[in-house]
Amino acid sequence: MEFQDFQDRISIEHVSPGQNLPDWLIQHQLKLAKWNSSDGTKLSRIMIIYSNEESRKQSLKNLKNLGDMVPLDSSLHVTIPRLIDLIHSDLRLPKLIDDDGILFEIIHDNCMKTAAKAGLPRLHSNTEIPWSRGKTRMLNQLHQQLCEKNLPEDWTADPGIIEFEKILLSVEKQMLGTHPRLRIKKIINKLKENDNLELFTFREIDGIILQDMSPTLSEKKIELLQLISVLKPIHQLCNPGSFRLGEHGAYIADVPVCKSTDSLPSWIPRHELNSKLNLSSEIFHLGLFNSLQTDETIHGILSELSNSTFSKSEIIIVDSRNSNLRKKWPRLFESVGIKIDDETPDTHLSALYWLGEL
Repeated sequence: MEFQDFQDRISIEHVSPGQNLPDWLIQHQLKLAKWNSSDGTKLSRIMIIYSNEESRKQSLKNLKNLGDMVPLDSSLHVTIPRLIDLIHSDLRLPKLIDDDGILFEIIHDNCMKTAAKAGLPRLHSNTEIPWSRGKTRMLNQLHQQLCEKNLPEDWTADPGIIEFEKILLSVEKQMLGTHPRLRIKKIINKLKENDNLELFTFREIDGIILQDMSPTLSEKKIELLQLISVLKPIHQLCNPGSFRLGEHGAYIADVPVCKSTDSLPSWIPRHELNSKLNLSSEIFHLGLFNSLQTDETIHGILSELSNSTFSKSEIIIVDSRNSNLRKKWPRLFESVGIKIDDETPDTHLSALYWLGEL
């Protein structure tokens, strides 16, 4: 299918940058959890695909707090990896093979046999020399980078990836399973074979809302989402801004952005579109004489925030220093009322998230 074929199945709405879920979607999910519609109308069952696990956890936590701990249907809150797991089960594909040392040894053994028959000429032209583990490791790492890209079948500069994928297919037959990096291609092929395929995962839902995704979303994941839109319509929530500069979220189809309430799909809850989004980011630079002032500065900023209207807000601190320099964190944060376990300073807290070294 070409992009124009998705006009009626995919829609896009611009949302404020940095917002996890818009208020109208939060309210709808709470009503859905309580089976409570104020005007008596049927509520749309909407699946939300989150950009990552942290975003999903934060949303579920927020919904539980706002809904007085009302039980939520977790099957309506997924990430792309979780969704792939569900579709894998729906399609009854062979079990997933563990990506471990045993798998690598079997792949290496098959690479040796292929190379001995001159099957990998660019990497191994002299068949009298044994194929090394280093070459298998190199091909494996290269395949990790390219497995979700649309490679041409007649790729003249192919170093051996196409042949390596054939090796992985033979390994699948040996192990009676599905290789982790071939799974998404198998799912895409299954969906292409049958447009009217009914999957249990999507049976009871009216549509899918896709959270803002990174512009670097892989080609295969975009293709998968396009095919899913044939089964259930998808409404994208995208950051506005320049796509070239990485400000705009990933496009899964080149369709017009919804500009008014009337342009929204019928299954989307009615809400006002924010046509005047603030695209300017607030960035402040604080100069320090040396890195020794970092902890003191963070302490001062957190002290000010704890005494202001932002005291109940969530804060992200990105510390690019070596992990050994973060040993002072427990004492530093205790002075402003934040308790951190001495042994696990990266523990998930309600008021603070620690992001590892950049």
